[in-house]
Amino acid sequence: MTHKTDVVVTGGGQAGLAAGYHLRRRRLAFVILDAQAAPGGSWRHRWHSPHLLSPAEHSWLPGRSRPAG
Repeated sequence: MTHKTDVVVTGGGQAGLAAGYHLRRRRLAFVILDAQAAPGGSWRHRWHSPHLLSPAEHSWLPGRSRPAG
C-alpha cells in the first residue's frame, strides 16, 4: 500500500498544529511528526492548558473558537 504525502510538518506544537489545520483546509495530504506521543508537542509538559498568557487575538489556534471579549 502506498500513501501520498504532500507535506511533512516537523513538530506538533502550536505552529505545527496550525499548519496542519491550514493544510487540511487545502485538502493536502500531510503528516505531523513530533517526538511526543500526543498532539501539542512539548507544550503539554510546560503549561497546564493550550492557552497562552498573551491576549487571545495574538495567541489563538486556528480552528478553535476565539474567546469572547
